[in-house]
Amino acid sequence: MKLFPEVPGQSDSTRGKPGKLGSKMLMMVILAMVVGGLMWNFFDQGKEKYEENVDAGVPVVVQPVEPQQPVDQAGKQPGNAGDFDPLGLGIGQAEFTLQPFVEKPEVLLEVASRDRTDGAERRGTIHEPGIVYLAHKLRSDNAAGKPPAEPLLSTIKDDKLFSALYERPDLYRGKLVELRGNVIRMEKGRRALEWVAVPGKSNPLDTPRLFRSYVLDENKKIHLVYTIEDQVAQLVHMDKVILRAYFCRLFTGDNEKGKATIPILVASGYEKMESSAPVSSGVETMKLGIVVVLGIGLLSGLIILLVNRRSEATYRERLKQARDQASVKDRLKD
Repeated sequence: MKLFPEVPGQSDSTRGKPGKLGSKMLMMVILAMVVGGLMWNFFDQGKEKYEENVDAGVPVVVQPVEPQQPVDQAGKQPGNAGDFDPLGLGIGQAEFTLQPFVEKPEVLLEVASRDRTDGAERRGTIHEPGIVYLAHKLRSDNAAGKPPAEPLLSTIKDDKLFSALYERPDLYRGKLVELRGNVIRMEKGRRALEWVAVPGKSNPLDTPRLFRSYVLDENKKIHLVYTIEDQVAQLVHMDKVILRAYFCRLFTGDNEKGKATIPILVASGYEKMESSAPVSSGVETMKLGIVVVLGIGLLSGLIILLVNRRSEATYRERLKQARDQASVKDRLKD
């Protein structure tokens, strides 16, 4: 038995009432946006943490103490090559002209005796004859227009370059190898490439300095690299590069975990690849997906909000009409 006349929107049933689906969907959209924002922040922090700690767990050798290189002067060529004397070693009087290259196998024999010993520098000056010798060979070949030889080892061809150099250095000493990886800085705030002086009295090159850098290859192994070209302004931390270089020797030094051994390579310069951060490409794709989802969510939320408001207004108008009709019927009965 009915005690009250049935008025649309004024009964215990949900018939005639505006649905609550719109408000629930809006809450879900807001929740999705909040979760998306948290994920965005997480991936950003993860990327920064990776770039700061990319060398964690791999051998990173501590360099000898050397003079501070001003950030605003690093990589700038002196107006006159003879004026380059950053360490006060008296090389300013030397004339730097490219000397004819002469094959000297005895140099590489001397280099072999230094395998797994300390660094190649003292106070920022190269004292390793093998490095200067291989740099001289590269510079002479480049000046003569000699085509580069095919590398014996290459990470691009999935060869185990690091293990081969580590286990059989004499087989590859003075030979060309190729690796792909990321150029990295040793410490936060420093440049990826830094200059080192080449003493004038024993310098057959037409430059008074080389550039020291490190490469983290595709197998997460560190290589110490000396190059001829000034690419300080072109390359930054984590730039993806390809390097063709001569293997000089193995360098053993101290790091945070004790002793570590890495190869020393000598090259003309780096070839920069298009993608600078292959490791974070998945993160970038995920971030793009989050942007798309957030955009769709925001647009959907606005549409739901507008539809819900319109539905609420329509519902109020229908309720008013129903009440008016009920009132008219009551008056007619009376």
